[in-house]
Amino acid sequence: DSWRSVESPCDICQCLVGLTREQCYTPCRNPTAPPPNTCCPVCEGGLNCFSGNVICNEEKCPPVRCSNPIRHPHLCCPVLQVHTTCELDGVEYDEGSNWQPEGPCSSCTCVNGEALCTRTQCAANNCLHPTRITGSCCSVCDSCTYNQRVYSNGQSFATPDQPCHTCTCLHGTVQCERQSCPQLNCRDSYTPPGDCCPRCRDCSYENRVFLNGDVFPNPVSVCEECTCVSGRIDCHQAQCSEPRCNAPMPGQCCQNNCNGCSYAGKEYSNGQQFPHPTDSCRTCSCTNGNVQCLMKRCPPLTCSNPHVIQGECCPQCPAPQSDCVYEQSSYSHLEHFSDPNNDCRSCACTNGTVRCKRKRCPFAHCSHPIQQDCCRSCEGCLYEDQQRVNGEMWDNPSEPCVECACRDGSVQCQRKRCPPSNCKHPVQRDCCMSCGGCMYNGREYLDGTEFHDGSDPCVVCRCYGGDVTCSRIPCDEKCSHPYKPPRQCCGECDRCSYNGAVLINGQSIPDPGNPCYECICQRGSVQCRRKRCPEALCPNPVADACGCPVLCDGCNFYGRDCLSGEQFAHPTDSCQRCSCQAGEVHCAVPECPKLTCVHQVTDPGACCPHCRGCVYAGEEHTEGSSWFADSTPCMTCMCMDGVTTCSEVHCLSPCVNFISVPGECCPMCADCVFEGKVYGPGDSFHPANDPCQICTCEVMPDGEQHLKCYRKQCPSLVDCLKSNILFSGPDSCCPVCAQPLSNCTTALIGNEVLATDDPCFTCQCKDLTWTCLHKVCPLLTCPLNEQFTPPDSCCPMCKDSEVSCLYQGTVFHSNEHWEVDECTSCTCLSGDTSSSWWMSSMMWSLNCCIQKCFRSTTVRKCSSTLSPKYTLITIMESALDASCFCFITSLLIHS
Repeated sequence: DSWRSVESPCDICQCLVGLTREQCYTPCRNPTAPPPNTCCPVCEGGLNCFSGNVICNEEKCPPVRCSNPIRHPHLCCPVLQVHTTCELDGVEYDEGSNWQPEGPCSSCTCVNGEALCTRTQCAANNCLHPTRITGSCCSVCDSCTYNQRVYSNGQSFATPDQPCHTCTCLHGTVQCERQSCPQLNCRDSYTPPGDCCPRCRDCSYENRVFLNGDVFPNPVSVCEECTCVSGRIDCHQAQCSEPRCNAPMPGQCCQNNCNGCSYAGKEYSNGQQFPHPTDSCRTCSCTNGNVQCLMKRCPPLTCSNPHVIQGECCPQCPAPQSDCVYEQSSYSHLEHFSDPNNDCRSCACTNGTVRCKRKRCPFAHCSHPIQQDCCRSCEGCLYEDQQRVNGEMWDNPSEPCVECACRDGSVQCQRKRCPPSNCKHPVQRDCCMSCGGCMYNGREYLDGTEFHDGSDPCVVCRCYGGDVTCSRIPCDEKCSHPYKPPRQCCGECDRCSYNGAVLINGQSIPDPGNPCYECICQRGSVQCRRKRCPEALCPNPVADACGCPVLCDGCNFYGRDCLSGEQFAHPTDSCQRCSCQAGEVHCAVPECPKLTCVHQVTDPGACCPHCRGCVYAGEEHTEGSSWFADSTPCMTCMCMDGVTTCSEVHCLSPCVNFISVPGECCPMCADCVFEGKVYGPGDSFHPANDPCQICTCEVMPDGEQHLKCYRKQCPSLVDCLKSNILFSGPDSCCPVCAQPLSNCTTALIGNEVLATDDPCFTCQCKDLTWTCLHKVCPLLTCPLNEQFTPPDSCCPMCKDSEVSCLYQGTVFHSNEHWEVDECTSCTCLSGDTSSSWWMSSMMWSLNCCIQKCFRSTTVRKCSSTLSPKYTLITIMESALDASCFCFITSLLIHS
């Protein structure tokens, strides 16, 4: 619901949206005031009076830049509706979401509650037969669509309209070329119907067909060889080869068969032994067509008068001769006769004994001889219990594609010759393969028929000339996730198929591959978007598996995850320690120990300051430490408030008996007894209750105990103003400065000043440390009663008034003053006339410096015309203006 505000009618209130301001559009120049409880002025003329009649015109509404404006019950025109979602065709979309309502070629975006839709404009392809892939908008040249078929890149195929051409898909363009034909070696060629290439004519001879170029034996005359040449039969006598044996058998055409022997008109098989045809005393044998004859071996005789019987080869002993009776018939000695029971056996009577044996048969050199009389004969063939005459040909009943022939008692069977098949998927026709159909995946298809590939319903194949060409059926799917019903080629955009799930239009499910996303089906396209994160219950939550910061069992602090109860350093401030407690991080700075020193520094990466310390001769020394200087014996140094103070040890002699100890600067008491009191090792006391005097009982290396007494060294106060120098109570020995001492910075390195608390100390800024050295005074020759120490001076001087000073060629008397320039005044302070030192003090006028500071923020540096033989020692004092400094310089003149 929406309503107008009572106080301001131009404000429209809407639930879940809030307050929006109505935009007015007035097409006329002089509109009237807005009606009550409305926002926008109206144009006159909506109600016209003409000739006493009221004419009403419909108000013209301004265009509204949204697809679903609000129609207010009190307004005529719709107003702009401000939503964070868009609605299109009954589906609501979130602000900023994208979807494809009409497939991949359209894209919509929800912007300010309005659905902005565009259509993709495809660029022109540089190929002739592009293919639009399922789920994409524009066609590409990765494959070819040709005659309603899709072919992959590089695939070759044949087309029904051009059977003699081979087409190839190359990068989206189909190129067809005529098939190349083999070269023929015949004169009279012809092209069979349905073929693309010419052929040589075949030959027909004795009811058999021979291909061009075939060489075969003459079926009529076995000794002739025939050749098929361009449909004609050419026969000639076969050429015989020379035999490799001495007694070859006659073959069908030539005398060159060494598989047996032909000897004296008879034929013998290999390995057969036979008697010599003219000499019965010799035995012959046939070996691989070679005949060898040898004399028979005779057995030894036991008689002394052997004799040779006619017809026998070996001599025999004489024996009585007797007749024979065989099958109730009588036969005389040496009579030969046929067996009355078997005509194929012959018998002989020898001295009353009948011996019968089978009649000798010539060797049958054929493989399938017939039985003739008592012997096997090659005058015919016996094959599978059926007798055939020589030259007869027949088909093998068990194998129809095998043809057999009987030649000289031998049967030869061979497979019928088939012409070559020039196709990839021929079919079996009788005994030969034929290109008149196709055998594909175990099924036979007629030539010219189309059929579907059993594995993919979207692939259609065609059989032509024994070759099978398969291509995909193009689908015009306008969605990215169409549902494909079983055994259907193309998908439907009424439902969605996503990760194995079938969704109806508008149905949403969690993304199976990513539980942090939610997917919705919209007209066959699935869009997935991240789920909204719930509000966390703690200020520093940890992200869950979906990246939503909602878990309070840990903390996320500056992009770092930590466990509850874990303590860690602050990511940007290493001095803070933080802890994680139930999703909330607490950080605190640890307390630093209190320091008593004035100059405190904090090292890079450290959290707490420490006393600055001192640097002397390139070595660092801690605050409050003391040491002996290596350059000068008996000079001790100390570090206090970052200032190094060095001076010679001031020895005390409170004892009566003294001894000198090697390596010690001061003489030591002979024992540890002072004013009758005995002190133990390590005990210290102040003689005469003077805090500046210290005596300590020390044990020497030889075991003896001695008192070591010296005057306490005080740290130099460098540039502390005299007015700020304070002395503590009566027990304090050294003065202190009421304000912090100045730091030795890089800008002051090399400067020297006189310490304000003790003019005997000269301080130099070096290694970022003030190093103050005690001045050594020269020995005077005048008596002590004629010596005096001028104010602010360190060393005493003689009271000789005749001693004068020489400055730039002018002689000045002792205590005489003169002005060098507006900022410089000098005083001659005389010393001993025989001394090698002449001292003159050159003072910078403090008043002059103060005036300079008041006139300008830049102090004018007063130049000096002194020669290099003078040494300047500068003391820096603060002027009235804190940003200005005055320098008081003393001049040491070397005579």
